[in-house]
Amino acid sequence: MIAADPAGFLAALRDRAPLLSGEMGPCPPGWIAAGADNSAALAALVGALSLHEPGAGPAYWATRAWSMLEWQPAALAVYAVHGFGLLPALDSLSLRPQGALVAGFRLGRETLSQACEDTLVTLAGAALRAQMDVLLADLCAVARLKPANARRLLADRILFSLLRVARHVPGLDGPARLAALSEAWLEAAGLAGQSRLVPITLSGGRVQMVVDRKTCCLAYRSAAGTVCDSCPTRQDDATRFARMKEYWEHPDV
Repeated sequence: MIAADPAGFLAALRDRAPLLSGEMGPCPPGWIAAGADNSAALAALVGALSLHEPGAGPAYWATRAWSMLEWQPAALAVYAVHGFGLLPALDSLSLRPQGALVAGFRLGRETLSQACEDTLVTLAGAALRAQMDVLLADLCAVARLKPANARRLLADRILFSLLRVARHVPGLDGPARLAALSEAWLEAAGLAGQSRLVPITLSGGRVQMVVDRKTCCLAYRSAAGTVCDSCPTRQDDATRFARMKEYWEHPDV
């Protein structure tokens, strides 16, 4: 258990999830934050994506920009709650754009809430949804993106983050426990029914929960042309679940 101080939390978070590299401080000029004037930063992000993947088209650029905006807030919320029993001030979060990427964040307030897990999930889900609704509206002002698809992708991200943190937290990876937590998170974020976890049985007999998605992230339109293992629109269900089973037989770190 870490001390409930911001520096200790952020250092421990980096150790457990190196891609979540944050620091304390106000939102710098040019960064993205709910409530800020994000028009120039978001236009630059979409523009950089169009240069990086010129053949992918506007729908891909907008969808990829949304993925860049939502991955850190969702992962931060889930890791904080289940990895550390804490909730940082998500409404003070600012995100660092780096060309076609958004990576790195700042927390503008030192508040770290502590409560029982159920309460933290409820608070985190609501705070995450509130922040992401603002950023979604800002993105839709500069790029065409269907809000319903964006919300489904956010739901997917929450559940993927939950599966990832469950691999490092003892007692969190049981199928029944994960199913209950997934429903609680999506309910708290106002995303009930937008994604879900379902069980599959691996070759050794172990039951693994996987994300049963409802929308496509359009990754197949990129130059790599890869259809995600879990894509619900570009492959039939038999292929999709076989590919997810293959992944979970030998998951990456």
